[in-house]
Amino acid sequence: MQQCLYENTVIARYIITALDDKAGFFGVAGQVRFKRRFEGITIRWGTMTISVHWPALAGVIHPNIGGWAGAVITRRNINPWYESLKKPSWTPPKWAFGPAWTSIYCSVGYASYLVYRDGGGFEGAALPLSIYGANLALNWAWTPIFFGCHNIKIALCEIVVLWGSTVALAVAFHQVNPVAGYLVLPYIAWTTFATALNYVIYRDNKETPAIEDKKN
Repeated sequence: MQQCLYENTVIARYIITALDDKAGFFGVAGQVRFKRRFEGITIRWGTMTISVHWPALAGVIHPNIGGWAGAVITRRNINPWYESLKKPSWTPPKWAFGPAWTSIYCSVGYASYLVYRDGGGFEGAALPLSIYGANLALNWAWTPIFFGCHNIKIALCEIVVLWGSTVALAVAFHQVNPVAGYLVLPYIAWTTFATALNYVIYRDNKETPAIEDKKN
């Protein structure tokens, strides 16, 4: 057992030394170096440097998780239910919603990282990050209400509350980091548009009976 541990230690040291050697693990043509940090990793290949900052990456990915789950619910209810609804002429094409929300989630997620970084972590930035958490919960809840439950009225009430929390989010983030506050502005604009669209769909479909998918 001791011999095995010794051999593994020697091998590990050899690999780390090779990666950090000026000749590079892949020869003189390319140099690979790894800088290990608690918050990220830097990979260098020749003159090219790639830095991965884990908290920033987690901040960007986190809000998209609810978006991915919502996309599954949406796809299951596009046809025939959503297609049967009366919609205004300025309704965006279905393919536009995915890229729009992904961009918003990424920008707001990065804004949350800036607030986390500059506000002193979860403890120092407890208020703005709590508003952010509540906002995400409201955001993720809209799709199951509208597309999952086919309840346009409740979805309208919910998105109005979401809009108010988004404005509060921009103000709270701006107080910690102005850039973070500005990154929320596209979110406000899109939520304003989505609220108007939700209202018009509700207004024009009050008497429309729910159409359920036909089961084979």
